Amino acid sequence: MIEWSDTGKSHCDGCHEYSHNDSEYNIPLLFMAHLDKLAIRGIRSFDDKQIAIVEFFSPVTVIVGHNGSGKTTIIECLKYATTGDQPPGTRGGAFIHDPKMANEKEVKAQVKLRFYAANGTKMLAVRNLSLTAKKTTMTMKTLEGVLSLANESDKTGKVRLILR
Repeated sequence: MIEWSDTGKSHCDGCHEYSHNDSEYNIPLLFMAHLDKLAIRGIRSFDDKQIAIVEFFSPVTVIVGHNGSGKTTIIECLKYATTGDQPPGTRGGAFIHDPKMANEKEVKAQVKLRFYAANGTKMLAVRNLSLTAKKTTMTMKTLEGVLSLANESDKTGKVRLILR
C-alpha cells in the first residue's frame, strides 16, 4: 500500500478562502476542489515495486517529458482515481504493468489521489487492481476502491466509502 506522512503544514493550508476586498461585506469566497498528490504503482510503465508520486502545486502543475515517459498515463490515472473509468482500449489488463515484463505471475496496481474538496476537506481516493498472467491469457480484477477523509491526526474516526 502507498503511505504518505505529512510533517508540518501542507502547501495548501490556508489557501481555501479568499476575501474579496472590493466587497462592502468582505465575504470569504471558496475556491474549487484541487489536487494535492497522486501516487501510481503498477500502472503501465510505472513499476509495481516502486511508487511514483506526483505533487500538484497552485496555480498550475505542468507535466513534461519525452515520448513514452508516462505523461498520458498520469492523466489517465487521475481520471481512473476520480471516475473509475479505465482508458479506452485497455480491456484485458492493458492499463496495468505487464506481469511478464516484471517476471511475475501477478501484478498488483494502485492509484491513490489525495485532494481537497471544495469545502477544504482533505480527501483520499484509492483504487486497486490486479493482473494475473496465465499460460495464454491474462485476468484483470478490480479490487477495492475507497473514498475516505484523509485526516492523519484522527486514525480512529476514519470515514470510508467503498466505490464500485
